[in-house]
Amino acid sequence: WGNVMQGFSVGWWKDKHNTHHASTNLLDDEFMPVDPDIDTLPMLAWSREQLEATVKVYPTMNRVLMRYQHYLVGPILLFARMSWSLMSLLQVVSMVKGTDPAFAKNVKATREEVVGMVLHYSWLVGAIAANCTFTQGLFYYVAAQCVGGFFLGYVFIQSHNGMSVHLDEDLKKDFFTNQMLTTRNIHSTAFNDWFTGGLNKQIEHHLFPNMPRHSLGKAGKYVKAMCDKHRIAYEDVGMIEASCKVVRRLHEIAQYVN
Repeated sequence: WGNVMQGFSVGWWKDKHNTHHASTNLLDDEFMPVDPDIDTLPMLAWSREQLEATVKVYPTMNRVLMRYQHYLVGPILLFARMSWSLMSLLQVVSMVKGTDPAFAKNVKATREEVVGMVLHYSWLVGAIAANCTFTQGLFYYVAAQCVGGFFLGYVFIQSHNGMSVHLDEDLKKDFFTNQMLTTRNIHSTAFNDWFTGGLNKQIEHHLFPNMPRHSLGKAGKYVKAMCDKHRIAYEDVGMIEASCKVVRRLHEIAQYVN
């Protein structure tokens, strides 16, 4: 369904999202990102250690974007959907070629992914061609991808970015504490709940990933009580404040770019 409606590979999303849940804001022993959601260099660096380790591995990497990343994060989000669409297409191609070990023997899943992608792009291109000239269609496609990408990226970037980025060694803390250190909620209001699709209750979502979204708010009071009992910070802020925290973190890291 995700393939047909969004053009996103379900297999790609599950792999990316499950890895993110299992290793939120995690770096390996060489300070390289394990969590794919912070694997955003050379555009955005989320910790000084990650920045320095990546530059060491790739010394010729262009650092201009990182130097001004706190200014460029908004424009970069415009391309989030295009990037995900491309990665989804590459995922499906690797499944067809049999180079993805997770799907090498799963013919049914591969067939469903391919059919879903073909339906999505046939529907998309057909609808544009039937109603637009080539120039109009190209403008519509790029504009729709950029606007959708910005909204998607804006919602996602507030949940974990600007929070603690840590090493695998730090996971010797308990699971609960690690999720609290790396995750923030956005105040629950009618607008925020609608705009984020319920993703503003990210703390509860990470603690209970199989819980239906309509129950996450109910779980919040118990999570807060646990935090109060063990003196653990429970970050629940407004959307503007969360955005400012993200930009401030990017600005802090940009000072170490030389």
